[in-house]
Amino acid sequence: MNSEPRGLAVIINNHKFAHLRKRDGTGDDLKMLWDLFTVLSFKVEAHQDLTAEVSLLCIFCKTVTLFHTAACDDSYCSTSICVYSDDN
Repeated sequence: MNSEPRGLAVIINNHKFAHLRKRDGTGDDLKMLWDLFTVLSFKVEAHQDLTAEVSLLCIFCKTVTLFHTAACDDSYCSTSICVYSDDN
């Protein structure tokens, strides 16, 4: 994989939930993932506090856009999408 950027990393970081407690520390998690993907030469996007429906829409739209882009040129070799949560 020689492209620069290597690909796109989409991070969905949910700190606030409608019916659950806040997830303190998500800012630290986001920074660590952002730094990791940046070091790996990915373009990074972060989205905050998305509902499940909006998260799926975001993932779908990014995937369709990237497959269309890949069909037109070789700007990205790969895509990573991170959705993370604690064990509750």
